[in-house]
Amino acid sequence: MFCEQLGDALEEAYRLIAKVESAMVTNVRGLKLSINELHLLEAVRKGGERGSTISNIAARLSITLSSVTVGVNKLEHKGLVVKCRDKSDGRVVLVRLTETGRKAERVHHRFYRSLACSLSQNVTLQEQRLLLNSLRDINQFLRIKARKMEAKK
Repeated sequence: MFCEQLGDALEEAYRLIAKVESAMVTNVRGLKLSINELHLLEAVRKGGERGSTISNIAARLSITLSSVTVGVNKLEHKGLVVKCRDKSDGRVVLVRLTETGRKAERVHHRFYRSLACSLSQNVTLQEQRLLLNSLRDINQFLRIKARKMEAKK
């Protein structure tokens, strides 16, 4: 009974997050961005001021190098990222957010931050730890499933 209720709740949460993200994407500063493009922007942001390599972005998102390259090229065309050579190693290409890219990614980041804050209100520290550990367990389960699926390709 519990597993069925939890499964239903997970399905609904996934659908609602996707719905809100989709709506948010069309409203981000008037830009037409896909959810995948928002996730690419997020991965670039996580590279910090230095920027991220295509390899780092691919690893962070668990997608292929070619998918990242295509996505980054689209984002560059939209003026959301720039590609530049690493000053310490000219062979390395870094991807950085433009000011417009930072603004678009900030909207996406705030959504998840507000969701997290909402979930943590009115719960004890013990319940917060339980929630965080449960989400980490879900993520670990999904990472293992994703690796197995990739291995079968």
